[in-house]
Amino acid sequence: MVNMHDWTLIDITSHWRNRSVILRFSSQDGHKEILANNFSKVRVPRNNPWGASVSVNKAILSNADKRLSIEMQSGDTIEIEAQSIELPE
Repeated sequence: MVNMHDWTLIDITSHWRNRSVILRFSSQDGHKEILANNFSKVRVPRNNPWGASVSVNKAILSNADKRLSIEMQSGDTIEIEAQSIELPE
């Protein structure tokens, strides 16, 4: 799993028809994308319990559950469940 700490979330795009989600980030190494195919769940809370932030704190990929959890520095956790999740190297 790539270390996503301090990556900046740019946007999240859902393609409903083909059941894909693209998350775009900027990092010190340039722009990065995560692609989730055949998603069944996308949860994007924006409650900012730790204060407003667009930066990633940590990310966890569970291959068994086919789930990606991205904890933002705001305290919110973005969750995606999909048949395949493609991470940048």
